[in-house]
Amino acid sequence: MNSSLIRISIALTIIIALSGCRFFSKLMDEKEVVEDKKESVVAEDFPKRSSLDTLKVRPLWISETYPEKPAGAKEKPVTAKRATAKESPDETTVKRSGFNGSSVYVEKRGTLRFYFSKEELSAITELKIEGEVDSRDLMFICPNMPNLLSLDLKDCKIENRTIPEYFFFGDKENNKLETLILPDDLEVIGRSAFSMCKKLKGELKIPQGVRVIGYGAFYICSGLTGNLVLPQNIKEIGSWAFFRCAGFTGQLILPEGLAQIGDHAFSNCPGFTGKLIIPNSITRIQDATFAYCKGFEEGLKLPDNLTIIEDHAFSNCSGLSGELVIPGSVKTIGLFAFNGCSSFTGILDIPAGVKTIGFKAFSQCSGLRNIKVNWNEPISYSSEMFPVKVGILVPGSQVSRYSATEGWKNHNIEGF
Repeated sequence: MNSSLIRISIALTIIIALSGCRFFSKLMDEKEVVEDKKESVVAEDFPKRSSLDTLKVRPLWISETYPEKPAGAKEKPVTAKRATAKESPDETTVKRSGFNGSSVYVEKRGTLRFYFSKEELSAITELKIEGEVDSRDLMFICPNMPNLLSLDLKDCKIENRTIPEYFFFGDKENNKLETLILPDDLEVIGRSAFSMCKKLKGELKIPQGVRVIGYGAFYICSGLTGNLVLPQNIKEIGSWAFFRCAGFTGQLILPEGLAQIGDHAFSNCPGFTGKLIIPNSITRIQDATFAYCKGFEEGLKLPDNLTIIEDHAFSNCSGLSGELVIPGSVKTIGLFAFNGCSSFTGILDIPAGVKTIGFKAFSQCSGLRNIKVNWNEPISYSSEMFPVKVGILVPGSQVSRYSATEGWKNHNIEGF
């Protein structure tokens, strides 16, 4: 009896074991199918980036997801299950409502690239963009439209109302842009957005809502001409923003309320003319901000609350004329600050509040008749601080002291 039970128990064990193997085998097969499907989704939904990766600079959107149409994909809409579905439109929908040869209306941000075939991209010479776009859309344009000559963004609604950094950075060989119209509601022009776009020509019309023009935004855009009209509400002009924009002409009007002008911002812009008036909202004139602006042929009005004039600030502005009046609030005048400003005339009055004057600060200011200083005790004399032939007027009781002090004694010292 016991042996029969044992045989039955063994038989049941074998049956259960065999069933388990078949179940496990089926389970593994299903897992492999799932894994295969998973791999196919990844391969299709997250392809490698496009030619945008060849940019030499790091655009603002570099960390964002920017889907690309998979190689060999058919007329098939993106499924809702895809991780990037919100940014990948149905291509057939785009083609029906999109590019017509010279203009495009973008219905959804992040989708501009889907409106063009490869053949269309290389053939585009003029493009007007309307609708909603963001930095990804804009950064797609320059490296992918090698023959683009004219870009109209007037009716374009850009996310954050900002032209992104390095938008049309001009060191790219395919940058042929000649004409540019900026959006009406623009507020910020990013760093180096149009830097070295040497083929840009005509007047630059900056929308009135622009508050910030970034570092190097129009650096060496030497083809721009006419008057540069700055928006009334502008707050900041970045360093090198208009460096060597030699084609600008007429008077440069800097609006009241402008809080900062970066170093070299208008350096080497010899076409500006008239009188240079710097608004009272500026307290610091940075390195070489107006250096080599030789066209200013009238006077210079410095801000009432100015504290620092940095190195080379007005170096070689040889056309500036009349008397130079330095506000009493100034504490520091940097090296070469007014070097080569040969057309200033009359007496230059240095306020008593000035504590430091740099090397050759007023060297080659050959038109000055005298320089008046107001310190009872001479400050340290930097080499060639003043033109050697210019007479120095000092407090009457301090003539002998100045005449015995190194540097100062090289001038003709007189009392007042």
